[in-house]
Amino acid sequence: MSTSGKEHVLQGHSDLVYSATVSPDNRHVVSGSSDKTVRIWNALTGEEEHVLRGHSGSVYTVALSSDNRHVISGSSDKTVRIWSLLTGELENVLRGHSTLVNSVTVSPDNHHVVSGSSDRTVRIWSLSTGEMEHLLQGSSGSVKTVAVSTDNCHVVSGSTDNTVRIWSLSTGEEEHVLRCHSGEVNSVAFSPDNSHIVSGSSDNTIRIWNASTGEEISTTLFVFSYFSYHVTSVHPVGEMFISSIVASIALLAQGDSWFIPSPVIVDSIWNGLSLAPLTLTPDRSCILLSNGKKCLAIPSTLRDITCTAFSGSKVCFGYHSGRLAILDFLT
Repeated sequence: MSTSGKEHVLQGHSDLVYSATVSPDNRHVVSGSSDKTVRIWNALTGEEEHVLRGHSGSVYTVALSSDNRHVISGSSDKTVRIWSLLTGELENVLRGHSTLVNSVTVSPDNHHVVSGSSDRTVRIWSLSTGEMEHLLQGSSGSVKTVAVSTDNCHVVSGSTDNTVRIWSLSTGEEEHVLRCHSGEVNSVAFSPDNSHIVSGSSDNTIRIWNASTGEEISTTLFVFSYFSYHVTSVHPVGEMFISSIVASIALLAQGDSWFIPSPVIVDSIWNGLSLAPLTLTPDRSCILLSNGKKCLAIPSTLRDITCTAFSGSKVCFGYHSGRLAILDFLT
C-alpha cells in the first residue's frame, strides 16, 4: 500500500486480533486478541513492550486513559481489567457482568470506566477503586459499543436491539432511546463538541443524531443497497468522522472496474457526502470523493483486517492472523 509515512508490522499475537487502540500521545498501541492476551507495543519502533496475561478468555475490547497511564480490557471471561501502561502490571479486576464484555472506554477525565456486555447492561465503574457506580439497564439485546462525551456528562451505547441509548454518566439514568436503525448498532461516538452522536450499524447506514434531543438530524451517510457490508467503527476527527466499513466492494471509476477490498476508511462531512463520480489516485491507494476528500483504499493483500484504530495521522489495523500494522498517512 502506498502511504505518506512508515509502516510497522507488529507480530506477537498467536490468534485473531479483536481490538486495538492508539495512545493519545501516539507512542503506544494496545491490542487484545483471542489468544487471551493484551499486548502493549511501541508505536514508533514497532517493538512489543509488554504482554499482559490474566484473562481466561478472548479479549474483545481494549481502551486507554487519556493520561497515558492505564490500559482497560474486556473479555469473554466476563471481567474488565485495569493495567499499568508503563509496567504492564495488573491493577484491578472489575467483576459484575454475567457474560462476555464487548466494549470498554474511559471517561476523558479518567475518573470512570464504562463497559458494555452481552448481558444487556452498561456498567459504570470507578477507575481508581474499581467499584461499580451505576448499572444501566434498558437494552433488550447485547450492548456492542459504548462511548463517553468529552464533557464527562453522558454515555452513549449501541445494541443488537437496533437502538442507540443516551445515559447520564453521573446518575446512570436513561435519557433518550434512538430507534431509526434496522440492524444492530456496532459503533457509536460523540462529536468533539458533544452536540452530535454518530452511530454505525449492520443496516448499512451511518446516522447523525442531536445529542441533546435524541432526534436524527441527518439522512444516512452511506446507502449502498447493492453492496454487502456493514459499518464496524466510527471515530471523531476534528469536524469529521472516520468510519471503517467492512466489505468487499466493486466500484466503477471512469469506466474501469476496480476492486476495492475491505475495509474502506472514509472521512465524511457532517451533512453527508456524495460518493459519485468515483476516481482513484494514480497509485490506487485512495478514492477521490466529489468534495475533494479521500478514502483510503486498502489493497487485497490486507483483506483479513478485523479491527481499526485511529489517532492523528496513524492508523492501526488488526488481522485474523494475529499481526497488526501501523500506517502513517496524510490525506
